[in-house]
Amino acid sequence: MLRDHLGPELDCALGRRVLVELRRLDEWQPCAGCDQECEARPIRVLDGRLVAMCPHASTSDEVLADDDVRQFRLEAEELCLALREDNRLDGDGPKELAPGIWLIGKTSQQHAPPRTIFVAFGNGIGAAAIIAMLKRVAGPRPVSLLFAGHADLELRLALEDAAIAALPLSEPLVDDATAPFRLDTGLLNSANTQSRLVLRRSDRSVAFEGASRILPPQPFKLLRFMLMEAEAERPLIDNRLIEEELWGAAIHDRQVADAIRRLREVLDPLLGGREQVDKLIQNRPGSYFINQDFAAIEII
Repeated sequence: MLRDHLGPELDCALGRRVLVELRRLDEWQPCAGCDQECEARPIRVLDGRLVAMCPHASTSDEVLADDDVRQFRLEAEELCLALREDNRLDGDGPKELAPGIWLIGKTSQQHAPPRTIFVAFGNGIGAAAIIAMLKRVAGPRPVSLLFAGHADLELRLALEDAAIAALPLSEPLVDDATAPFRLDTGLLNSANTQSRLVLRRSDRSVAFEGASRILPPQPFKLLRFMLMEAEAERPLIDNRLIEEELWGAAIHDRQVADAIRRLREVLDPLLGGREQVDKLIQNRPGSYFINQDFAAIEII
C-alpha cells in the first residue's frame, strides 16, 4: 500500500524523478469476491470523504484515504541512475541492454568479490537469452539480478541453475535517509524465496506449502487454464476465454462467476482462507486476474 511508503521515502523518489505522479483515480476495483460482474466502483466525495461506491450494496462501499487514489509511473532510467549513484557503483551504466534489462554497474573492490548488478523490469526476451547476456556483460564477475517487476517461474529456475543471485529490488534496500536507494551488498547473494503452487495433471491435485488437495474436474480445469494463461504472460483473463475453455461457447456471464466462486471455495482451505484466495484470483472488469506474485506456479 502507498501509505506504507509515505514521507521522505516517497518525496525522495518524486524529487529524483524515479516516480512521476499521474492523474488521480476516479474508479476503484470491484469488491473482493464480487459475483455481480461489477466492472468498477466509482469514487465519489460524500460528507468530505472519498468513497468507492458499490452499485449493488451500500454495505460494500469502501472509504478511501486521499493517498489511496494517487497513482504513479516508474521511470526505469531514473531508478537505475539512483541505484548507481547511491551505491557508488563502478564501470559502465546505467544502460539498457535489452527491453527491460538494465546494467547498473559493478560493486567496488572493497566488496569481495566485486559483483555486476543488473535490474530487470521485464523478461520478454526469454530466460536463456537473459542469462547469456548477463554472463557476457559481467565476464568472470558474479552477477546479481534485481527484479523491479514480475519474474516468471521459468526465469527464476533458470537463474538458480546458472548460479545467478536474483531477488526483488525491495529486499536489499537499506533504510538510509541520506541514500534511500542504497543496497545491502550482503544480501546480493540471496536467492528469491517464494511459496510454490503446484498443479499435477495426473491426479487433479493442487499442492501449496506442504498441503495437497484433489480438485473436482471443472475447478481443476479452470485453475489450470488460468495459471497457464498467466505463465504465458496473459494474467488478465477475459470471461469469454473462460467460457470457451469450459463450455466451448458463449453463455451467460453468471455461469462464469459461479465457476469462479466454486474454484475459490475449493481453494479456500488449501491456501489458508478466502483472503489468500482473493490475492491469487482477483476480480477485474469483465475478467479475472492471476496474481503471479502470490506464489511460484508449477504445472506438471
